[in-house]
Amino acid sequence: LQGQAELIYRASAFYRHQISQMKTPDPYDPEGWLGVHLGSVTIATPSDGDVCSGEPREHQRQGVAERRATRHSASTKRAKRR
Repeated sequence: LQGQAELIYRASAFYRHQISQMKTPDPYDPEGWLGVHLGSVTIATPSDGDVCSGEPREHQRQGVAERRATRHSASTKRAKRR
């Protein structure tokens, strides 16, 4: 590890610029690969064949939308703010 440093005074503040030379690490070569397709019907479909559905998340979204609609039907500022 070699390098140099400079101390600079600019706009009533000190800054230190550090330059260093380091060895480049060996590239990482993974042994197994997994490709994932992200879609709107299924959240993710990995290349190994499993399918990850979005049913739990969709159920949660519908619940939030129903609660929001119920509050907005009250037509008050506080209900709309929530």
